[in-house]
Amino acid sequence: MENDNVASPNMQQDFEGLILHENPHLIDLCCELINSEWPRSHTARRRNLECSCDNLPTCLILVQKNTKVPRVVGHSKISRIPSIQHGAFIESVVIDKNMRGKGLGRILMHQTEDYMKSIGLKEAYLSTYDQQGFYTKLGYSFCERVCIYGSSISLRPTLTDKVPSVEEKREKSTESQNCTLSLFVPPPPPPLPVFVNASKVPNSSFNVPQTIIANGHPKKDFMKKTLT
Repeated sequence: MENDNVASPNMQQDFEGLILHENPHLIDLCCELINSEWPRSHTARRRNLECSCDNLPTCLILVQKNTKVPRVVGHSKISRIPSIQHGAFIESVVIDKNMRGKGLGRILMHQTEDYMKSIGLKEAYLSTYDQQGFYTKLGYSFCERVCIYGSSISLRPTLTDKVPSVEEKREKSTESQNCTLSLFVPPPPPPLPVFVNASKVPNSSFNVPQTIIANGHPKKDFMKKTLT
């Protein structure tokens, strides 16, 4: 996203963080910013941004103040993680290409984390292909993969559900095993990953997991930070 420069106090005063759905007149400008990094149809992008709400997902934007024409220079999105009650996932973090290297990435991330804390969240998660160094310096550490899809609804049986007897469980297990033995053909093992030394990875100034690159493609790393 950008390097590790820190914005000066004067620079910080020139920008403000806003909640996108409270400023719908800036949605089109936000579409242009995000599409400059990840091209997508304007209609599809706008529809996605219009889902921003107080109850997550929430889109935050960094806007340059004191300009004749509004300028959206940064965006981040906070999405709920169904399996983690007090955690959320930060995604689609982007800074205007012409404004990078000025410390705006730090400002955007700090404002994103402050908003998360204001709504009671305690853990921030994200994923990245090539900005591990940047996020490490912001206090993030590597963690296991998390999924923002699915449901937080409990699948435990209710009191009205019939509880199968021991014999029914045994018969069902036997039938399942027979079916598996007769129909299931195990797939071939996946190819082994290609291990690359971290010293050969550009901009590697931090402890990189061993499998930073697999099969010639950058590996997406998941990172986590406790919000205090």
